[in-house]
Amino acid sequence: MSSQRLLLSDFLSHYNDERQQLCRLLDLKMDGKDWRSVAGNLGFTWTDVMLIDQKEREPTAQVLLRYSMENSKATVFDLHTILRKLSREDAMDVLEAVGFDVTAPTLEDTQDFYVPSESSSEESALTDSTTQFFPGQEEGDDETAMIKDMIAEFGVLNLFDLDKPVIGKVALLIGNQNYEAKCLELKTPHRDVRDLKKVLEDMDFKTMTLVDLRRDEMRQAILSFTTFLDRQMYAVFFFGGHGFEGHNPVTGDVENFLIPVDAPDTCSPEHCIKLQEDVLDTIQECNTAMNLIIADTCRTWKAPQAALSADSLKQKTRRSINLRSKGNTVFAFSTCSAKKAYEAQVNASDDSQCNSIYVKYLKQHLMLDDPVEQILKKTARAMVARHSGIQIPVIVTNLIRDCKLTDRVVPDEHTRHQLIRWTQITELPRYNPFSLKGFLFTPKFCLKCHNVLLMVLFVENTNNFAVRDLKIRTGQPKHGLHFQHEPCAPDKLAGTDDPPDRQRDCVTQISIGGLQRLEDGMSQLPLPLTMSYCDDTDQVPPGITVSPQEITFEIDLGNPLISAASANWDAFISSSYEQSIVSSEQ
Repeated sequence: MSSQRLLLSDFLSHYNDERQQLCRLLDLKMDGKDWRSVAGNLGFTWTDVMLIDQKEREPTAQVLLRYSMENSKATVFDLHTILRKLSREDAMDVLEAVGFDVTAPTLEDTQDFYVPSESSSEESALTDSTTQFFPGQEEGDDETAMIKDMIAEFGVLNLFDLDKPVIGKVALLIGNQNYEAKCLELKTPHRDVRDLKKVLEDMDFKTMTLVDLRRDEMRQAILSFTTFLDRQMYAVFFFGGHGFEGHNPVTGDVENFLIPVDAPDTCSPEHCIKLQEDVLDTIQECNTAMNLIIADTCRTWKAPQAALSADSLKQKTRRSINLRSKGNTVFAFSTCSAKKAYEAQVNASDDSQCNSIYVKYLKQHLMLDDPVEQILKKTARAMVARHSGIQIPVIVTNLIRDCKLTDRVVPDEHTRHQLIRWTQITELPRYNPFSLKGFLFTPKFCLKCHNVLLMVLFVENTNNFAVRDLKIRTGQPKHGLHFQHEPCAPDKLAGTDDPPDRQRDCVTQISIGGLQRLEDGMSQLPLPLTMSYCDDTDQVPPGITVSPQEITFEIDLGNPLISAASANWDAFISSSYEQSIVSSEQ
């Protein structure tokens, strides 16, 4: 029997010993020669490889199985050719030792052996039976059952049991507001994601709320998000910011593009994140029970700037199409195709209470104990009743299960690991009061978003003299961070557990943003501060200006919130991350 005539899918189904031996060899890490290189030669992307590395105990088997399903005519000869290219003689010997012919195929080898199903659907391709028999197989064996068992083992399809409970609910909320191109700046995305965060957390969702992300940071956020996901989990993705619709420059499909904050004002698809390919397809790798993808962006049309490459079109179209047809996804667009989405009219004196038009109505309906599609329809009806003709939402769904955002969570072992990771990206700095030159400094912290930390610094004068003009200012930001002084609102101070009747000489509130930009390996985040004051007991003659005295110091914030992931990226996405956290706590 020649290897050209033996389909790769049949090899995986019927030659278990050889398959296991081959996978053991390729699973072992060997730079440039292991399963990752095989996957790359088969057309898998870097994102695919990262997700398989995170999720699968047998990555080689997963790669070969997916490739054989997406390429029904793939043969063992194809695999042997790649192994020869990688100089993996040991793996080649596994195929050759059982008598496979590895010479070039002949016309006769390719005829009258296996005829794949004419159907292009995922289900029919899996259930179509064949009359070809293999050594050890008796006539009458159920080929369909064998294939289904193999699929269930490797987790290729989303074969979730409709009666099983939800083991976890996770949401990634991104609000891009402060664009580097000033003409693109918005007013409401920060408020939108904070409001949705509160609503979702009230329904037992674990949330990751991030604002003002660059393109590479959006990619990293999506990959971080997938480390929380697994079967029987609900995933919610929300993006508020600029966007447009156009042709995917690789596949030619109509695609929705999400614009990161570092995009130029005349951005094109290569500057953006693709909603279907980069977001949905990545999430689908986790085989979640339900995906709710919400895009609160414009969908005006933008034509591609470059012609499509026929070769890249064929390569990219070959994969990822089946990932979208698992019966587990709902798309919620805030507006129709080729139309704009709008923010609510912003009051210049108080824009903190404003949302986008869509989020204004969405947050009023999210907590309803209704199936997801009904919630979105009620949101659309309420919105159209007030804004008919301006903006009409669109719902696209292939969900076959009645999923409610209020569904009760029944945790399991994976949920426990998920909670460890989530706890790390929600951890606030722990800092005790400290004294400098007779002043007592007490920093308190609270979460604004997962990449924005809010610090309230209380200062008490314990000297035996009075001071005046006491002020705190921040030093020069580093590592892409940004500092912003904010008014000390009473409700914000209440979140710091500070006694409201306690007298302070100075209260300063500082927002520390851009925590996702801490580089891998950074163990601490220093916040440089300078306090200036004047001695109120000094006798200063009229008309004489006295220079204030200054105290310069730093507060080490460690790796708070999302920087726990970005500053330890390689460890965070690895399967050993939870064990390292548990060991450090013991």
